[in-house]
Amino acid sequence: MYFRSKSKAKSEIQINISPNPFKHNVTFTIESPKSVDARLSIFNSNAQEIYTKQFNVSNRMYPFEVDLSNSPAGLLFWRLTIADNVSTGKLVHID
Repeated sequence: MYFRSKSKAKSEIQINISPNPFKHNVTFTIESPKSVDARLSIFNSNAQEIYTKQFNVSNRMYPFEVDLSNSPAGLLFWRLTIADNVSTGKLVHID
């Protein structure tokens, strides 16, 4: 999955998520032209937050792997907040 979003500052942020569907781990790669604070939250189908991470994207590309092997298989939802910009999407966890 690949997402692009524009903040009010007109700086483009790109998000790449792979693989999706996934078995154990999923990698989020965030690309930003400037240093920004970010927060990633992942929710199960009952809207319970099962993962959260706050970080700074201090260079042009910031990849990180999320281990969701302990979460049940099914549909998950993610929300990435960067300054005043919020991006959301779905993940499919398979056995």
